[in-house]
Amino acid sequence: MHHLKVSTSHFLPHLSCQIEVNLKAGELRVLCGENGIGKSTLLKKIFEEYNEQKCIILSDQKPLEFFFDRTLSTFKKIILNSSSIQNTGRFEKFWKSSGLSEKETRFLSQLSGGESQLLKLITLCSAEAEIYLLDEPGQYLDREKRSLANQILEELKSCHKSVLVIEHDYSWLSPGTAISELYVRENSLQEKKTWII
Repeated sequence: MHHLKVSTSHFLPHLSCQIEVNLKAGELRVLCGENGIGKSTLLKKIFEEYNEQKCIILSDQKPLEFFFDRTLSTFKKIILNSSSIQNTGRFEKFWKSSGLSEKETRFLSQLSGGESQLLKLITLCSAEAEIYLLDEPGQYLDREKRSLANQILEELKSCHKSVLVIEHDYSWLSPGTAISELYVRENSLQEKKTWII
């Protein structure tokens, strides 16, 4: 069980934060709420405070601009030889099922928003961690790619990994997913209620 707590009076210039999340091994929990209340900031704060528990985060919604513009084939070779990717089997499995294996001559800059998002998700989830923090992993993904993203998250759960997700549209996630709604009350970000979809 991972007990993740952010309790600070200086969460945002205008907000404090009183959030506690208990994540079991193999659990996926979604944090949802209105835009602009600090959900992404919360995820980054959790990462900063609990990084020693082997947290890994997907929080940047920008394109893959931090990589040199290289072909998918070259990117794959670099990733598979990287010490940060311990689960190469998971990487190769989802690389193939994503259709990226058929586009290996394309450059990263030529990927669509959905392909870039899926590539980031596959790469991140192939690194070994105890807790995966994902900010809107379904963003830019069509129905088919969301189905694959859901398979990736389900595989993490089956490997007893804990997954905390920020998501507005969680309809693509598997039944049984816990949803925690956040809201602002008395200038503080708090949990309003939790339910299972």
